[in-house]
Amino acid sequence: RVWLICGAAPITRTPLNNHKQVRRELGDEDDNFNVMMRHIQSTNDLSTLFLGTAGFDGSVFKVQIEKKTEPKQITVRHSQERIDLMSNATTHGGLFHFTGGLHLTCDDMFIANEKKSREGEISVLTKKKDMFVKMRSVEYKAKELLQRGGKYKLVELKVILKYYQVKGFSSYRLSDAEAKLEEINGQGAPAPSFEDWTDEDEERLLLLSTKPIYIGDTALGRLECLKKMEVNAAIDSMSKEERDELRAKMNAADEMEVDEVFAPRVPILPNLGDTNTESAPAAELHIDDQDNDVQQAGI
Repeated sequence: RVWLICGAAPITRTPLNNHKQVRRELGDEDDNFNVMMRHIQSTNDLSTLFLGTAGFDGSVFKVQIEKKTEPKQITVRHSQERIDLMSNATTHGGLFHFTGGLHLTCDDMFIANEKKSREGEISVLTKKKDMFVKMRSVEYKAKELLQRGGKYKLVELKVILKYYQVKGFSSYRLSDAEAKLEEINGQGAPAPSFEDWTDEDEERLLLLSTKPIYIGDTALGRLECLKKMEVNAAIDSMSKEERDELRAKMNAADEMEVDEVFAPRVPILPNLGDTNTESAPAAELHIDDQDNDVQQAGI
């Protein structure tokens, strides 16, 4: 009985509700104790005011019950700005500052994690696409040089060496580049292949960049969807008693359900920065003159 009163076995919040020495603040709960505190405060305010109007120093008896202070939030719930800040936060202090104090299982937290994961995948795909476009351009112009033959300039040799993916070619002198090309020709091996950019990659990048993130797209949403599918799949193998038990639980849930008004939500999108998300078939990604060596070759 003593452990139960102390809230130790089982662990409960009983001491916070029953112990007379627990600190209370005005506005911390909507209960009778708060009604009593408001009555005490108003009585003190009126009494000290009466003393002041009668010519006495009523401030001597003036007291103020401590009021509960709500943490200030610098962002709006479910907003793009809050999700951006939360996804970039690296400490619990940062999360507390941006949200004013929220539990780690709130919807915004799951959406922020999904946004960060999606931005990481977008970054990987964007680098892959940029590398493909660059190497496709190098391949095209290197093959033109090799077909032409003859004496090459240093910038032209660097384009060819880049096509063969030679490491450290940018620091080669003319004699070094010529010797390396002669070595490659002597081996007779084809140029190494580079990672291809497919239409599936383009569709995936476009989807990640433009599809809004909702709670159903997060790990929590996917888990809830999986659990619902498991329940539906399990119904066929349930006995009549088990179905009756499930039906009773669903009816009880219907009775407890309330019409909750949810806060308005805005579509949350990943931050793309300077990323170009214009979609184009992989076959059209062929020439790009942004490479310095390719430009200087003057092909």
